[in-house]
Amino acid sequence: MPSVVEGVLNLGGAAVPVLRLDRLLEVAGSRVGLDSSILIMRGERVFGLLVDRVEFVRRLSDFALAPIAGADSFNGCVTACLDRDGETVPLLSWDRLLVAEERARLGEFQARAQARLADVVDAVP
Repeated sequence: MPSVVEGVLNLGGAAVPVLRLDRLLEVAGSRVGLDSSILIMRGERVFGLLVDRVEFVRRLSDFALAPIAGADSFNGCVTACLDRDGETVPLLSWDRLLVAEERARLGEFQARAQARLADVVDAVP
């Protein structure tokens, strides 16, 4: 299992790998605890991002967007900076958090987890 994978979530019968965002971004000092959240990301693949906390949710239109050059972040995953009243937050493009090889490995892992989940469901009378 890749080091960024925390586990697998059964989401309506689908095996969804849960990734540690702090490990993906190599952020030291993050702690997973009772107030941690899993953000379900839907796209080419469905996966969960385990984050240490979610403080609030805001509409994108509440912020001014300041674009950044793709070369200024790993794999171009930071697409802009959001600014609201002096509060600056990087805007992540979650579909760019993984490089192609990581996406392929995650796909293989997800397929194995789905097969295991199907075996468990089939074994239940």
